[in-house]
Parts: sequence; structure tokens; C-alpha cells
Amino acid sequence: MFAGFALAINNRSGYVTMLVLDALSFFITAYVWHRLPYAPPTVERGEPFTFIALKDKKYLAATLLNGVMSLHFVIQSVAIPLWVVKETSAPRWWVSVILLVNTVSVVLFQVRASRGTGDVRDGARKFSHAGIYVALACVLYALSAGVSTAIACSILVAAMLVHVMGELVGSAGSWSIGYGLADEKHQGQYQGVFSLGWGLGGTFGPSIITALVIGIGKGGWLILGVMFLITGFLMRRLVTGSWVTSQ
Repeated sequence: MFAGFALAINNRSGYVTMLVLDALSFFITAYVWHRLPYAPPTVERGEPFTFIALKDKKYLAATLLNGVMSLHFVIQSVAIPLWVVKETSAPRWWVSVILLVNTVSVVLFQVRASRGTGDVRDGARKFSHAGIYVALACVLYALSAGVSTAIACSILVAAMLVHVMGELVGSAGSWSIGYGLADEKHQGQYQGVFSLGWGLGGTFGPSIITALVIGIGKGGWLILGVMFLITGFLMRRLVTGSWVTSQ
């Protein structure tokens, strides 16, 4: 959101200042993280270590699908700024407005959106709904190109409102699935594996998203929308069905 100020200034000093402040934020985050309370392990000292999470095929499949769905976060951080600047008539600083809508919505509604996800099946249902919301948002993002400034700005905000709905229910569903499918005693190992999906999405996502959105344009948005729809459906089928065994 704050990067929008650098986009509005649009000179070297603005961008350098943004990068320095961003670096400082990581030191602050590390300090806060260091002060978090210690959580004792759930396994006994000296207990043999096994790669139980990596042998759980159903959990690995859920990890992969969650990694694909996590690409919608890359849309927020990479695709939207590039799309707004390169492909729409909206002003550069409108990127900050869009992300402000996202931030405020998450702060206000994340807890409410997470209700009813204690059961892993309910979590899978919300995850599939997230695929629908994000897919619809992709269509709206595509429609923001080639229109007047006022219409582009309005469509972009509407797209983010739909997108953040997908983010809210998708995150709630993801947490439910990640913890619900895991072996309780080995939660640490399972969560480490589940985070691999996020890691892969963060590593390869920018290249994939940029190639589709900027390289192809509106068609790329539609491809992404279909991908999110399918991912949500497959996750629900995986959790509630029996087409992938646990071991």
C-alpha cells in the first residue's frame, strides 16, 4: 500500500526510500517475532524422527493445491501494480487505494469469515468458494483495461472487493485443511510441509502471473480464473472424497 506513494512520486529518490523502509520493516518484524512466547514441542525428546508428513499423499496433494491457490496473493503484490500502470487508464497511485481496500477488509472481516471452519469439510467448502470469488475477480480485473479512468478505477475497486472475499474464505479454509488433515502429534512437521506450497507459489508465482497477465493480457486473466476455479473444486473433492488415499 505504501509503495503507492513511490509510484505517485515516480523518481529514483522515491523508490530508494521505499526499499530502505521496506528493509527496515524486516528488522522490526524480526524483533517482534523474537519476543513471541516459546511453544514446547509435541514429540518426546529422543523420539526417532520420521518423514511422516512427506509420506502422506493426501496431505501432499492438499499442499500442492493450496500452493496453486496462494498465487492469488501474487496477483495482489505483482500483477495488480503492473496491470494498473501498464494496461489501464487508472492513475499510478490507485494501486494504493486498491490495496488499502484489501487491508481494511482483512482486518475487519477475517475473524468473521473464519467462523464455521473448525471442521475440515467445512474448510474445504470455503476453499472451493474462494476459487469462485477469485475467478470472478480475475474477470473484473481484465475488464478494467481499455475503459475510461473513472470506470477503470471503479472496476478495480469492485474486483478487489470480490478478490478479498476469496482471500478471506480461502485463508480460513486453508487453515482448517492444513491443521485438520495433519497428524496432531506431528503438527510441526505437517505445517512445515504445508508451507512448502506457499513457498513454491511465492518462488514461481511472479514469473507465471506476469507471463499470463502482462504477456497475454485479458486472456491471461481468464486462464487464471479457470485455474482458481479448478483448484477450489479439486481441493473440495480431495478432502471430502476418496480418490487420494492418506498413505
